[in-house]
Amino acid sequence: QVGILTEKNNAAALRTDLDLETNLEAPIQKGQQVGTLSVMDGETVLRQVPVVAAEDCPRQSLLDLFFWLISCIGMRKK
Repeated sequence: QVGILTEKNNAAALRTDLDLETNLEAPIQKGQQVGTLSVMDGETVLRQVPVVAAEDCPRQSLLDLFFWLISCIGMRKK
């Protein structure tokens, strides 16, 4: 959650930009920075905060990915 103080009539003009790292490789550790969130007012950066992994993401084997894919297909049939 990111908080920022601004005038009430200016809040609609704010936007966020999410810049995720492009070269991430598993395993990813809980708390590891995976990107940056910027709060923008036009072209002005008002605030930047790191985006971090909420939980560990272990490296997956091909067999793990196969079973995950099968479970996703099975959920769609219901």
